[in-house]
Parts: sequence; C-alpha cells; structure tokens
Amino acid sequence: MFMEVHHVGIIVRDLNKSIKFYKENFELEEINRFITGDKTKEVAFLKSKNIQVELMQFLDSENKNLGPDHLAFKVDDLDKKYNELKSMDVEVSEPTPAKICKKKAKMKDPDGNIIQLLE
Repeated sequence: MFMEVHHVGIIVRDLNKSIKFYKENFELEEINRFITGDKTKEVAFLKSKNIQVELMQFLDSENKNLGPDHLAFKVDDLDKKYNELKSMDVEVSEPTPAKICKKKAKMKDPDGNIIQLLE
C-alpha cells in the first residue's frame, strides 16, 4: 500500500507571526486557512515541495501545549488501511470526511503520539 508523510501539525501561539516566520525563512507557501468546525482553532496549511506544515492556534484565551501535535500519513486507500490496522488489534478511529482530504482517521503510536491517516 502506498503511503507517504503528508504533513506535520504544530500548535502555535500567534498564527500570523508563525506563518510569516515559515514563509520568510523556509519559503513555504500558504495554501489553505480556516477555522475548525468546532470553532476551537484557526488552522493554516503551508507547503514546500515535499511536505506540508499545519499551523494551529487555539482561539480561546488559554495557552495550550505549544509545539508538535501530530504526524499525518497519506494513504491511497484509507478503508483498506483501517481494516488492516483493526485486524492487527490497533486502536484507530473510523474514517470520516475531512476538510483537507477525502477522509481521515486517527490513531496513536505506542507512546501516545497522535498519527493521522489521510486519503
């Protein structure tokens, strides 16, 4: 099954400042920006040739943990990958529609790090 790293998600304090930093210092291009459906975060996707960076700023006044949040892999058939993981007793969420791709699922690695699977 084809799989590649799609993006890395990073929680930031100031989305505009972070976008400017990544654009100026790493020549990333902003390709998408939105507020999540639950209205808790503003999200921006920046892209280089080989990978995307997802910057997320929480909209409430509390500072959340800043820094890396998740790693996302792109798969060619999410339903097949989901069934494969379930058959190996891996805990993974059911695929659901998503804004940035056709559908996505979430799971955790053995240390509790969040992994997204995107189709």
